[in-house]
Amino acid sequence: MIIRKYGIELRRLTRSDIYLIREMRNRTEIRSKMHAQQYITHEMQRNWFDSIDNMFNYFFLIIFHGRKVGLVQAKDVDFRSRTCESGIYLWDKNALAQGVSVKASVAFADAIFYIILIKSGRSKVRVDNLVAHRHNLSLGYLDVGPAAPEFMYLDRERFLALAPRLRRVCSRGMDLEPTTIADAEFPNI
Repeated sequence: MIIRKYGIELRRLTRSDIYLIREMRNRTEIRSKMHAQQYITHEMQRNWFDSIDNMFNYFFLIIFHGRKVGLVQAKDVDFRSRTCESGIYLWDKNALAQGVSVKASVAFADAIFYIILIKSGRSKVRVDNLVAHRHNLSLGYLDVGPAAPEFMYLDRERFLALAPRLRRVCSRGMDLEPTTIADAEFPNI
């Protein structure tokens, strides 16, 4: 699956991408922001991909100006409760400076709410990762509270209330429509 929106492309992760992901995820500046901070080996990466390559996990490469610049995800999708855990990270500083994290997050949040029909999502953010915390707040996430200080929560209604403003920012007022199936391509079907 490929989603195109706001000048970026979100392309479903394939086995051929996992070594790039491993290389970027093992960078000190990325790894230090993650909950699991151990060095990831080739075998660990292969096992990880085998565990997420299914209908309950949606991991997408973020492509900007033809370059792979990050990863966005909705994992552990529960189709009964319509919930998931979401996350994003960018390893390209130029893409980060150009607002790609916001564009990817808005396009992907729309997709999980409109295409996968998720009702709510949670995001696990390290307490010391203030950039990620502020990013999630800008999307409408709320802190769960002191009992679970690293979890933030976003429900569909809250996101959709903020989405028109976010879409306006992402598209410079040119594309105010949500990401839907019309923005997706299914090349392997």
